[in-house]
Amino acid sequence: MALRPRDAVQVRDGRTFAAGAGGAAHTQRPWPSTVAGALGAAFAAAAGPEPGTVPEPRTVRGPFLGRWDTGARRWHLAFPVPADVVPSDTSDRLWRACAPRTHPP
Repeated sequence: MALRPRDAVQVRDGRTFAAGAGGAAHTQRPWPSTVAGALGAAFAAAAGPEPGTVPEPRTVRGPFLGRWDTGARRWHLAFPVPADVVPSDTSDRLWRACAPRTHPP
């Protein structure tokens, strides 16, 4: 299932926008529970006012960013690169996992 926003989407933490100590809200990626809530609301809106007949999602994996390829008629998903994977010094096409260095005592 794909969610295609019709306008900009901003998901933020639960902090207030009010000024003061610790009052700055931060934009973040939506949690799976946020996506499940959006899907449940969309299913409920599509089902109408009849309670108890809405099929709600049991599990949500994601969300994942994607791009629709109209020529191939398929999605190309984009996954974030893990923080411990870095480009190699010898090739721009080769990536390697970082291992922590152990220092002698």
